[in-house]
Amino acid sequence: MSKVRRVPPEIGVLVVVAIVAVIMGSISPEFRTPSNLSVLLLNGSVVTFLAIGQACVLLTGGIDLSVGSNIALTGMMAALAMQAGVSWWLGALIAVLTGVAVGAFNGVMVHYGTCLRSS
Repeated sequence: MSKVRRVPPEIGVLVVVAIVAVIMGSISPEFRTPSNLSVLLLNGSVVTFLAIGQACVLLTGGIDLSVGSNIALTGMMAALAMQAGVSWWLGALIAVLTGVAVGAFNGVMVHYGTCLRSS
């Protein structure tokens, strides 16, 4: 009896990414440069951090759509702080502290809101 092997659905995404990379690389030689790959990976890292945070929320049984808004807020806080003349590391610290404060507020509201609703 032969086993039927199934192709994981993620392979489809990989194939599409490979096709797009080949097409874009053939259209524009600048696409294949190491500096462009670095920019693509850097921009992808932001989405990766968002996905990690959202995965933590989903794994604990919650649905939290405020993660994206929190990232936008913290990014704006860092940008405004640095535009005001603050060094980049202090701007990053302000962004992290803002994210922690907003996340803690959301967590407290969800926890106590759920406790009040279920009692």
